[in-house]
Amino acid sequence: MTLEYLDLADPQTLEALPDDAHLHEGLLTIAVTVEGVRLIDEYLLAERRS
Repeated sequence: MTLEYLDLADPQTLEALPDDAHLHEGLLTIAVTVEGVRLIDEYLLAERRS
C-alpha cells in the first residue's frame, strides 16, 4: 500500500485549506494505491458543539 495524498478542504467550497487553518469542520481526503488500484475516501471532520 502506498499513500498518495492527504488533503484537508473546506467542505462547502472544496478548496484546500492551508496548514495553519483554524476551522470547525473540514473534509479530509485520503488516497492510497494498493496493487495498482487507487482507493480514495473522504471523511467530514467536525467539532462537536454543546
